[in-house]
Amino acid sequence: RHTWEASEDLGGLILALLKNLDRDADPLLIQGYARSVIAELAGIISGTIPADVHRSGAEQRVLQFLETLRKRCREPWSLGRMADACHMGRSLFSDTRHRMTGDSPSAHLRRLRVERAATLLIHREDRITEIALETGFSTTQHFARTFTEFTTRTPTEYRQEARHSPSTRVIDFREADEARRRALIRSHDWL
Repeated sequence: RHTWEASEDLGGLILALLKNLDRDADPLLIQGYARSVIAELAGIISGTIPADVHRSGAEQRVLQFLETLRKRCREPWSLGRMADACHMGRSLFSDTRHRMTGDSPSAHLRRLRVERAATLLIHREDRITEIALETGFSTTQHFARTFTEFTTRTPTEYRQEARHSPSTRVIDFREADEARRRALIRSHDWL
């Protein structure tokens, strides 16, 4: 049997992960915390991260920002503005964010907007144009294209299905992610 001393960062990351699991937070945020916990554990076990070394805090700043982004996803966020909010350069922010969740900052923002829009489509009678603008999309066309990309349904189809079948009320991004992956593979078959 082996035991390793936990770092301060590991304790904080585990507490943050548990807190976000309890409040049913954004799956990408939870995934980011989980990956950070695993990376920290792997580093401690392999000896590449001594338990008493304090990390830079870049990952903690990004994770805190992701909670803010979820609440303020309708605002016009650029990569530079996101990085500034974390007190980081754009490259460091983008690399840290991608390493933590495997998703780009802009893809994460679009996903948050689609999640919010899906909730509004079910619970409000607002026109799709109004929902698109309220969730941060500049045009209805961009909203419809992005919504379909993430859910494999148009906003109108999603609204109709969700109102007639409660089981479609939860967005399952895995189906759309798999469809995007297959399309990407097909588009590169000629290589």
